[in-house]
Amino acid sequence: MKPFWKYVLYSFVGAIIFLLVASLFFGSFGHKVSNLIKDVNDKQELKQSIVEVDGEELQTVNPTFVFDRFKNITYNLNYEEDANSDYIVANFKDNSGYFNTKCYKIIYRTAKEDIFLCKECTNKTSEKIYCSIHQLTEIKVNGILIGSFTAENPLGSGFSSIGTDMELNKLIEDYWKDKGYSI
Repeated sequence: MKPFWKYVLYSFVGAIIFLLVASLFFGSFGHKVSNLIKDVNDKQELKQSIVEVDGEELQTVNPTFVFDRFKNITYNLNYEEDANSDYIVANFKDNSGYFNTKCYKIIYRTAKEDIFLCKECTNKTSEKIYCSIHQLTEIKVNGILIGSFTAENPLGSGFSSIGTDMELNKLIEDYWKDKGYSI
């Protein structure tokens, strides 16, 4: 066989081997690659509105970021106790298809200050986050419990407040009322 045709044959065989190896590599990591592509495709939307200035209507454009990654994350709360502690429990489901970090944080707001009680986080898609509020027994000042459930991209391209809970005190009162205690 002439050297030119050997070169063509070896190049062709080399290209086929390269494509096979590349397909094996990207096949096993395809899910991670698709998530990275999703992260890049989070988008910015332009919302338009019309305002009136001196009798003239002007169209304004307000850019807002819309992170698809935080859609389809839901949670609900309940109160639990055991012999050693008291917990606010956030039951959540993350059906977004993204790798998000979910956190639940509780502060105790008094007239003078905010007292940080807990912040618990996880990367799972469905779980319970237990936030201990046991140290409330040591605080001798009236206040209210405020919780917030947040999600963020661990790669740093987005953060969203999924919900703020201002009635955690009522959640605890309802728990004790259901147990037969009057408050």
